[in-house]
Amino acid sequence: MKQQSLSIAPIAIKEIDNISMGILPNGETFLSLQGLARFCGMAPSSIIQLAQDWEKGEAQGRQRGRQLEELIKE
Repeated sequence: MKQQSLSIAPIAIKEIDNISMGILPNGETFLSLQGLARFCGMAPSSIIQLAQDWEKGEAQGRQRGRQLEELIKE
């Protein structure tokens, strides 16, 4: 399955305790890739690589990708 792109501009972005987050027009909240990395205690490059692999469809075949996919489904 090919991942679709979304063109959504956040209505608010704020950094709290060095964790970047924001709010989308529909009220959903989000963490930036760097904010997510800091929150998880990981290097930003790990999260960025996972996002790039996910977009290419390569991460879903790996254990971390399958776990993430299950969390998303929940």
